[in-house]
Amino acid sequence: MLLVALTQPLKRNLDVAAIERFIADEAAGLPGIRAAFTRSDLLSGRYPDTAEARGVLASFHPRRSGNVILVAEPFWHLSDDPDGSAASHGSVHAYDTHVPIMVSGPGIRQGIVHRRVAARDVARTLSTYLGTAPPSGAVGAVLFEVFE
Repeated sequence: MLLVALTQPLKRNLDVAAIERFIADEAAGLPGIRAAFTRSDLLSGRYPDTAEARGVLASFHPRRSGNVILVAEPFWHLSDDPDGSAASHGSVHAYDTHVPIMVSGPGIRQGIVHRRVAARDVARTLSTYLGTAPPSGAVGAVLFEVFE
């Protein structure tokens, strides 16, 4: 994802939402851009129910994210530097977000979980395994399938 941050419009009393929308609409028409989301739309709940929007929302922070978030097409890299990085791990696509999770130890069942899980599930699963309270910011689900 690529973030665009606007700073000068606030100092000049310009309509930030309109500027965001203009940039997002223009960027959405560029080659390699799958979607463009504005901060104003995300904050007000105006976004489509798509995998791209869910991915952007999962990493959106109201005080730290940019004003326009661009999502590249699958296998596109948002860089014009031919000698730069070949990947960024910043996309919302499955090939960037699919990470295997392995749990091992006494009382852990051998097997494979055949459903979508997330890295955020690890903290709750480990705290359940250890019999402790989950961290205060834990938002994932317990992977009960791993326990005997």
